[in-house]
Order: sequence, then C-alpha cells, then structure tokens
Amino acid sequence: MKSKIFLVGLSALAAVSLASCKSGKTVEGELDYTPNSDYEYDNLPRYTEPTTDGGSVDIYINYNGESGITFRGTSWNNTIDGLTYTQGSLLPTWNAIQKYTLTSIREASDYRSSNFDNIYTSIVTAGYKSEKDSQQTIDLFYNTVSNLKSAGSAGGLINLKDYFNKDTSKGITYDMPYLRQYILSHPAIEDMVTQSGKIYFAPFLDGEDTFQKTLIMDTSMVKKVLTEASKGDETRSGVGAAKNTLQTPKYQPFINHDDAEIVVSEDGASKKITINNSVTNIIKQQNDILSRDEGATGKELAEQLVDYIKAKYSYYGDEIWNLYIGENAAYNTDELIALMRVIKANPYLLTGDAKAEIEIFLPKGESSEAVDSVVELMQLWGVRGTESPKGNFYFANDGTLNALETTTASYEALDYLSALYDEGLILGNFYTSDSTVSTTRYLNQYFKKNTTRQSYGFMMYDEPSSVAAANDIYEGIGTDKRSDYAKGDVKGIYSVLPPRTYWTTKGNSSQEHITNLNGKELVRYYESNSTLQTTSWAVPKNSDNIEGALRIIDFMYSPFGQLIQNYGPEAYWQETKKCVTNMTLTGERNALISYQTKLEYVASKTDFWSFMRGYIGATHGIGHIRLGGLTLQATNYYGQVGTRNVYKAVSSGVIQRAMNGLIFDWYISAPSTYSTNVTDTNNEWDSLTGFWASNKLNKNEGWVNVITQPYGTDKSKIEIKTYKNAKKVTYEDMLKEQQAFNTRYLREYALTLGESCIPSYAAIG
Repeated sequence: MKSKIFLVGLSALAAVSLASCKSGKTVEGELDYTPNSDYEYDNLPRYTEPTTDGGSVDIYINYNGESGITFRGTSWNNTIDGLTYTQGSLLPTWNAIQKYTLTSIREASDYRSSNFDNIYTSIVTAGYKSEKDSQQTIDLFYNTVSNLKSAGSAGGLINLKDYFNKDTSKGITYDMPYLRQYILSHPAIEDMVTQSGKIYFAPFLDGEDTFQKTLIMDTSMVKKVLTEASKGDETRSGVGAAKNTLQTPKYQPFINHDDAEIVVSEDGASKKITINNSVTNIIKQQNDILSRDEGATGKELAEQLVDYIKAKYSYYGDEIWNLYIGENAAYNTDELIALMRVIKANPYLLTGDAKAEIEIFLPKGESSEAVDSVVELMQLWGVRGTESPKGNFYFANDGTLNALETTTASYEALDYLSALYDEGLILGNFYTSDSTVSTTRYLNQYFKKNTTRQSYGFMMYDEPSSVAAANDIYEGIGTDKRSDYAKGDVKGIYSVLPPRTYWTTKGNSSQEHITNLNGKELVRYYESNSTLQTTSWAVPKNSDNIEGALRIIDFMYSPFGQLIQNYGPEAYWQETKKCVTNMTLTGERNALISYQTKLEYVASKTDFWSFMRGYIGATHGIGHIRLGGLTLQATNYYGQVGTRNVYKAVSSGVIQRAMNGLIFDWYISAPSTYSTNVTDTNNEWDSLTGFWASNKLNKNEGWVNVITQPYGTDKSKIEIKTYKNAKKVTYEDMLKEQQAFNTRYLREYALTLGESCIPSYAAIG
C-alpha cells in the first residue's frame, strides 16, 4: 500500500474555532480530517511492566524555566482526561510513566532559573538536592551533555554501563535491557556517549539519520513565473536597476558539464531519465542578455528559462515547475541561481505590484543560528562542514578528517555568495537586528505576513515544520483553496530537494577546491543531520533510588515507551492500542495524534512543541529518540507535501544525507562528542575561529564582511576580528594561521579517531 499523507497539520488548526470543529471537519478550503484511510496499522509493541514497586523518583527537568514534569500555568481544564491541572500538577505523560514503571514521581525543580549552566552549578553545589524538598536527593537530573560529562568526570554521576547486566557481585540485581540493546546495536551512538569507557547520560536523538534543515521555497512563485512567463514584467533589469529588480549580473557559471543521464525519484523509487546536456548553461545565457546596455526584462528572463527547461528536460512535459519543487526535481546549482534571478526580476507578475521587492534568500530571524543559514548556502557549491555536529569538521572521501577553516573551497564559495549578495539575491541586512530582537522576524514579515512590515520572500534554508507554519496564515501567492491541491494546483511554502552539485565523491579529497572539479560528480546531498543532541539526563551517584531512576530511563528506550514519550498517553492518540507503520519511510512505529488533542493545542494558544512539553509533558530533551512521525505531524499540510518529497527521494537513493556511523566516508557526520585537551592558549588560530564563529548578529565581520563587501573587492585587506579579544587583523593575516590550526587542532582531533584519519597536510614533520 502506498503511503499518503492527508493529515491536516497541527499548526493549521490554529485558525480553526472550537465551535466549527465539532463535526470532525476543518474549515472550508481545508482537507477533511480522515485519519484512518491512508495508514497501515499494527498492534502496539509489547512492554512487560515490572512486578515490584519502584519507589519514589525525584526528577529535575527544567526547560528554559518554562516546562518540566508538572504544569507551569495557572489552570487548564483538560477535556481529554477530564481533569483540571493547576500549577504543580503532574502532567499526563508523567502520570503514564508512573503507571508503567510502578514508580512514584516527584517534582525536584522550582524553575527559578532558565540558564542551564547556572542550574548545573547550583544543583551540584547543593549536592544534587531537590529544590522542592532539600531532604530529598535528585534521582534524575536534566542538563546539557557538556555539563553532564563534567559531572561524570568529577565522580558525581553513575556509570549507566554498570547496569547493562545484572551483576550480583556488585550488588546489582536489576538491569536496563532496552537501553543496552539500543546502545549495542548502534555502535556510532555508543562511541559518542562513551567517556573513558563509561556512559554517564542516556543519548537523546532528534530522529535517527534524518535531516534537520532543507531548502524551503514559496512554490507558488515557482509555478506562476514558469507558467505565466509571457505575462512577465517589462521592467529592465541588469543595468542601473531599481532595488526591486535584479542587479547587474556578477555570478558566473559553476556547472561546467552536465550528465546526459540522471536519476530522479518517483513515488519513492529511482528512475533514470535522459536530458539534453548540450544546451548552453542557463547562467551564461542570462549573463549574455543582462550584460547588454539595455539590460533585460523580467519577461525575457522568464521566457528564456522556460525555453531552457523545455529544451533540456523534456521529461517534465508541461509540468516544468517540478524540475524545482517536485519529488522528481533534478535542477542543478546554476539552474537554482537562474530561478532566483527570474523570481527577483518579476515583482509585478508575482505580487501585482511593480514596486514590490521580493527578497530571494533570507534567514528566519535575528539569531546566530538564523544568520548561519546564509553561510550554509555554501553547500550549493559542494562545501562540507557548514553543519557539522562537531565544530566545522567533516570526512573527506579518503576517510580523513578535514575542517572548513582550512578547506580552499570554503573561501572560494564565499566569492559566489558575494556575487549573489551583490545581485540582490540575499537579504541585505541579514546580519543585523532591530532594537527588539526577534528570532522569527523575517519569517513573520516575508512568509507569514503577520507584521506591520509585510513583504515578499522566496526561499529559506531552515527547519521545515516551523517555516511551513507560514502556510496557516499565507498560502503562497495564489488565491485558490487548499483543496485544489488534489487537482494538481501547486501551492504552499515547503521543502524542496537539494540541487545537483559537485560534492567530494571522487578525487580531490582533502582541502578541495571548487575550481578544481577533476573527478567530482553531480550529487544531491543534505549535510544537515539529526544527530546526538545537546541535552539529556543522568543519575546522580548519591541518588537514594537508582533502580527507580533506571526503570524510567529504560522505559524511554522500549518501543512502547518511545511512543508514550513522543506522543503522550494513549488517550491522546486517534487510535489506541494501534500504531502507524507507514507514516515515515524508515519503518518506525508512530502514534496518530487525535483530533481532540489538536483542539487542546489550539486552545493553549502556544506553539506545538511548547504545548507538547508544557501541557502533555512529552518530547523533552531527555534520553529517547524523537520520532520522525511526530515532526511530520507537527508540520501543516503543505509542509508535509514537501517533507514527504524529500523523504521519498532519500528512500529512493536520489538524495544522500549526512549519517552517523563508524565507517568514515564522505557522507558520514563527524562524531559530535569526541574531544581532546587541545586549546588555543597562544591564540595561534584565534582569527580563524573569529572568522567562522557563529556570533555574527549585528556584526559586519568575518565571513559576513567578505560576503557583503562589493563583489571583486581585494579580500587581503578586509578586516577580521579575533575570537577571544576582538583584535583587528586582515584577511591575509588570518589565512596564515591555517598551518597551526592543521598541525595542532585538526591533527589532534583526527588522532582521537585514529591515525588513518589525519590528512597529509596536518602531519607533523
């Protein structure tokens, strides 16, 4: 049975009144809520409950001072279980965990702090005493992995490995079969959580080998500009252009030769198609007409791109928009830049306002993470390390560990980004903030359009479900109802496949150059990876109920416990006693969130994840695996369309993505937890660190300065600030630090993985 997703996303219900939902249907224009028609179900996995009392377990979970195991609001009348929750009431998930583990759970946090480091210092100093009752010790303590490692090294936490088997000689008469089985069957995860042979915290993963970020487009713009090219703007672009149109072309062709035969994904299966690779590169074609004295109109550029696609990709027939936004998308990097230019040059066609400005690429908001999405675009040209879970490290094809800081391609890619910035294809003030910082300012302004400063945006590189939430307010540029999607209408802001580009799949393995493409292949790849996360929980050594604490940890790793921790108790599921087996392409079991739960979410007037944590008590960053089906259901309908396209392309082998593993290959993620004692005590690579550091908000420095300088500027004199003391140095001087970085910092990290992982240029002598 083919898997289909017609589940209305949770965030979509935010616009639905409670009165209108009693019929089980959504408001006009939405798809009907039909939970049973497209899923395959199986019985719930069995869980053998303990037969002895587990005693009382004091749990400390404090997420940003906002949520934990008890309700933090004033009052909540829960229509699902019929109970009224007041501040301090144990939340539904934790009531269920009590039941299944035969333990009594007590609150140990008073939520006085929202800072993990302050919490850690306070709790450790107090000897892991409960903040609610100083006579009680904390049995499960939640904090950052970094702090938990420090606590373990200092002797404050138990070694979970000691409890993988019953060892009566050590007085251990109980064990953790589910966690033990998971760890032993995932050696890469075991390597990440093991410290000097010991495991102090349970691994928390936001999915397994799945992606966190994707390219996200307003797909309505793509279809409209390609199907109505003849109605394109007559404004001249390219020479002395106004701000709302394309600027003089700076970007030059990157793809020097395309394949004659490529593979696309069709309903989760790969299919070979033939293309006409003799067609002249579209960037060259565009530059030819944009460089004329009179420039080119938006209409000319749109018609040119349509003619190009039809000549090169006959496979798409009349549905040429699928080259970019379908499951069977096959565009390359240059073809994406060409589309970005065409969108920019056609504001009247796309918005109805010739004076409107369409921002082509923009971050979600004003935060270091959002600003980093701009430099993460270097992946368009095959640059690795921008989303590494450990620093900027990545594995080359020869199995050696490399770093973005000393990879020539990283600096070459900045030139390409500078060209795009000069052409007006990147938000001009992407690195600045207003007086009141908002982490979703641009999402709100350009996609959701729910601010006083509304405008038009085309593309982001970010987390799919949060960005696709914009569809609940603004359904792309079209006006048709969502139900028209079933008729073939393309609408919505959602994920698209990555472009085909030259990744390091062959040759040029270490310190590769973009300009040296010898032996490289065109590959679709997402480096973004859901790997080991930065928070979890552990058992203090002075716990007075270690067995009860371990019962709860182990429950989270049982197949049934996973469902409870992800979705809450069965009462919050649409189908109790059943789990869905075909929601994602990995075969994982998922629960289907009930319609009544969605109504409670709407009534909470909060975001989905805050609702799940603060009202249901699920999904906190403690030892478990967050299931892909949960993230999918948190995404609204259009977001699900795009995410499913990417899932299917991964399943068919069309997209490669970063993975956890011990076999070092170019698509394997660098382990997120390995470490050495090497520090930059003498500031030998302090400028390099400052150049690539993720703290560029309100700072025109480092890589931001390179991108935003006029294209072609002599970089040697560009100002760089060091990481530690903000000392000013030149770009030229910064590059001189690469040797020290390679032979000390990079070499030592690589050595922790084995001598074979040290690249030749990082060798000593």
